[in-house]
Amino acid sequence: HSGDRFLYAEKVTDFKKIVHRCHTEVTGVHKHLEEYGVSVNIVYQLARLEAYLKRIEALTNCLSLDAVEHHYVLMFLSSLAQDNQEIRSLRSLLSQNISLLSRKVVERSAETGEHYITRTKEQYRHMLLAASGGGMLTALTVFMKFFVMSFGLVGFAQGALASLNYALSFVAIHLAGFTLATKQPSMTGPALATKMRSVTSDSGMTDLVTEIVHLIRSQVGAIFGNVFTVIPVVLLINLIMQAISGHNIISHTNAHHTLESTDIFGATIIYASFTGVLLWLSSLVAGWAGNWFALRGLRKSIAHNPRFNAAFGKVSSRRLAHFLEKNMSGLVGNICLGFMLGLLPEVLKFLNIPLEVRHVTLSSGALAASIPVLGWDIVYEPIFWRAAVGILFIGFLNLTVSFALALWVAWRATELPWIQKKAIYQAVSRRFLKNPLTFFFPVGEIVRKAESEPKKH
Repeated sequence: HSGDRFLYAEKVTDFKKIVHRCHTEVTGVHKHLEEYGVSVNIVYQLARLEAYLKRIEALTNCLSLDAVEHHYVLMFLSSLAQDNQEIRSLRSLLSQNISLLSRKVVERSAETGEHYITRTKEQYRHMLLAASGGGMLTALTVFMKFFVMSFGLVGFAQGALASLNYALSFVAIHLAGFTLATKQPSMTGPALATKMRSVTSDSGMTDLVTEIVHLIRSQVGAIFGNVFTVIPVVLLINLIMQAISGHNIISHTNAHHTLESTDIFGATIIYASFTGVLLWLSSLVAGWAGNWFALRGLRKSIAHNPRFNAAFGKVSSRRLAHFLEKNMSGLVGNICLGFMLGLLPEVLKFLNIPLEVRHVTLSSGALAASIPVLGWDIVYEPIFWRAAVGILFIGFLNLTVSFALALWVAWRATELPWIQKKAIYQAVSRRFLKNPLTFFFPVGEIVRKAESEPKKH
């Protein structure tokens, strides 16, 4: 307005630099949320800041032109109309709140999910070993499951003992550094959200598709490690028990029931899908626990608590604080999953809702335990192969349902338009048709590229 175009252009440039620095500061805030925790209020304030900056940029584009550009003006007016319409929309209110909650989940779970994604052959081998360890401990869980069933308890008592068995097993797997395959998908979904924010560029889309390939391969490898370890270990435990006591792990009745419970012509698909939902819910609880610990600064509180220092000493208190900070999410999530798998079906049965759980590793171990009881000739019977096909579907649905729900949260957090989601589906399909083996084994150019890059994880 001063009439000096050079001064005006300089002021506009300086102002745009300020807005850019504001964007940089907001990005820096996101990087600190993993350490200090995040609340819905923080996410809301960040969303407000980003909306303000977007509005300021739109106004700047309209006002900094030499002549009126109808394109910019129409875009700005349409955004105003859309914003005012959303203020009056109940559907928009619900959608915005879901997006805020989704962003809160993603901000805290993305870093955790990174640990479950393998990119190199060395990381893939490590995942197989960790999954094999998880399969070995799960074999003991199967043994304890049938031991609890031998008590003849019903209802809450049996559900409570089964819950303790599952929870202790999952916690042991976590503390030992092993992997349970079905815990991966619900954790890795949020990790993709960080990649989705840059899918508008070709390089960003390529990075996202590559990350999806790494993720699927990691989950398939973990299932292989779990299943192909739990089966021989269960058979070995049964052989040792038979040699010592002359009895198998399970009774003849339980063996027949195991075959029928995993029969693909039964309700296996429904139960496996329901288990996938529980796996996803346990990941939400795990994320909440880790965020609650960080948001309230409990690490410092425990490390410097006078009572803890007097009882355990300063060094032990700091070690306890560090242990809880590192494992709070995993401990709470695994305990929650154990109680949901063991106790929730009994509660639903009491409410006359016929829903049960089907977990791929536990079901594989139970099927293996039934073979010596029914005789090895059972492998020639159709019901055995229907049960084996049921195991395949259980694994597939455990993974896909929990991952789909986690991915839905990531979609809501990033608020991608449908056209970009469609582009992601097409890019993944093209990659699969071009190099299908890379989705299952660590081969191909993307693995060699990942091995040549500096280690980030």
